[in-house]
Amino acid sequence: MRSTFSIALIIVLSVSLLSTKVIAQRPATAIVQPIVFVAKTERLELTGTIESASSVEIFPAVGDVVTNVYFQAGDAIEAGAPLLQLNNRREQVALELAEINLRDAQRRLDRLKTIHSQAAASQQELDAATLTRDLAANRLAQAQVELDEHTVIAPITGIAGLSDVRVGDRITPSTVITTLDDLDHLFVLIRVPEALTTTLSKGQTFNLTTWGDQTTSIVGTVTDLDSRVDPVTRTLKIRLAIDNVNGLLRPGMSLKADHLTQGQRYASIPEAALLWGASGAYLWTLDNESRAQRRNVEVVQRQTGIILVEGDLLPGEQLIVEGVQRLRSNQVITVVEQP
Repeated sequence: MRSTFSIALIIVLSVSLLSTKVIAQRPATAIVQPIVFVAKTERLELTGTIESASSVEIFPAVGDVVTNVYFQAGDAIEAGAPLLQLNNRREQVALELAEINLRDAQRRLDRLKTIHSQAAASQQELDAATLTRDLAANRLAQAQVELDEHTVIAPITGIAGLSDVRVGDRITPSTVITTLDDLDHLFVLIRVPEALTTTLSKGQTFNLTTWGDQTTSIVGTVTDLDSRVDPVTRTLKIRLAIDNVNGLLRPGMSLKADHLTQGQRYASIPEAALLWGASGAYLWTLDNESRAQRRNVEVVQRQTGIILVEGDLLPGEQLIVEGVQRLRSNQVITVVEQP
């Protein structure tokens, strides 16, 4: 009885091995394509702060009582336009006095020149009169500067910010009158991780969005890169120019930048070529003898229409992309053209 069972078991095993060998030797048809390596893409979310190309805080040169305010918050101000007037009565009187003194000194000098030409005045007297005239001209110029300092002038063209200064207030040189920002030319300052510094260049573009509107994309163009990496944060500062078309962007606002980077390169395969087994993902390649070889792989990233995998693969190897469902190792493959 035991002998009969042993003979039956041997026959079953022999048939099984023979069937496997026959399947392995039976040619299968498949479509192949060379393996191409593609860079893994990584999406990095960065945060930047909007800056104005020209932005200033306005301080008075001197302290005094405010007599006129010529702007309101949100006004478009041209460079050179008056913003605020301080009480300048003393300065006006000083200017008038300086003008009188200059005219008097000039008359004295002219008279001495006439007398000197007639040899009735010495050169020393003429030099002294000339010095007096020059000092009077200098005092007049100084009086004009002191008068001008009581009118606060816009140094740049921009939009006026809020102001707490009112007519009747006494202000000092440390009082902030308002701010001026050029909203037509804005930049975004972003700190980029050190690992990405070699991927950056002037003219490169970023897609930016505001935190309040994730659907509207703003294109930022790299205009400047810092000369060094911050040793504490390990980041590099870059500046992007943006267009404030609708006028809604303001300095100080934060923008989100989605940056795609190219990482390490991996084998790119069609989704249909990837199979799953008990040990994980695998695929089939074609060796030099036109036989199927199973390769275990790990999925790295899924991209549109393809999968990046890591394994014992080389660029240019023949990947079996169709006809993979019933393949066996070392099975002979008949390659057919793609329809």
